[in-house]
Amino acid sequence: MRLHTSSVAIDVVTIIGILVMNSCAFPLPIVDTRVRPAVSDNSLLTGEPCLPPCWYNILPGSTQTIEAIEKVRKLEFVNPISIERTSRAVYTGTDDAIRWNYQGTNDFGGGIYIADDIVKWLRVSHPNYLALEDVILTIGEPDWVWAGRAGGAGNHYIYRFVYEEEGIMLESRMYGDNSQMPKSIIVVPDIEISEAFYFASRTLAQYLVEIRGVSDAELENIMSDYQNWPGYGAKIRTQKEYPRTAH
Repeated sequence: MRLHTSSVAIDVVTIIGILVMNSCAFPLPIVDTRVRPAVSDNSLLTGEPCLPPCWYNILPGSTQTIEAIEKVRKLEFVNPISIERTSRAVYTGTDDAIRWNYQGTNDFGGGIYIADDIVKWLRVSHPNYLALEDVILTIGEPDWVWAGRAGGAGNHYIYRFVYEEEGIMLESRMYGDNSQMPKSIIVVPDIEISEAFYFASRTLAQYLVEIRGVSDAELENIMSDYQNWPGYGAKIRTQKEYPRTAH
């Protein structure tokens, strides 16, 4: 049998061209190269030494700055050399913060955000696997749920679970092309928690204004995007991330 080499060559070139075009149109999967610590915060599962909104005996709305720094410095999973006072806050509401990293990595850690020399709220990353269902077994079901695209040019979408009385918000980040975010998602037990936010607020409205930086004019619309905890297996509609000021 005789091969038509010219047509074979054309077909190969055509196939290569299609693959190149597709690689431009569809982003490659994101490889996570961040260094994860051997030991990280586990207090959401143990409930020790205190329950939210308390975190290692640091209580938002009460603990003073110097006391908070000393408590963080004594934690075995914190790199004491990494602790720094900074004016580059991540969210609105304060430009005064203390940041720290886990031992063995510069990619994960936490922050304590200060107002009038008092801890206003805390942020703690959870780089090692922490499932939503495990947290619920410790502190119960959340009051509110939100899901949607990350703001700006982010390459991820976000799930948020807010506990009003406990003063804590759990955040899960799913990386990929956020333009493909579905119109709704199903709540499943193994949603992985990326970060936990501890705050003194006791209502969803207070949390949105004080921590998320939502203006009074936006508050009603933003609150309507949050849904009551529907239980596992339920669908929740997804939203577009509302603007926030980053420093």
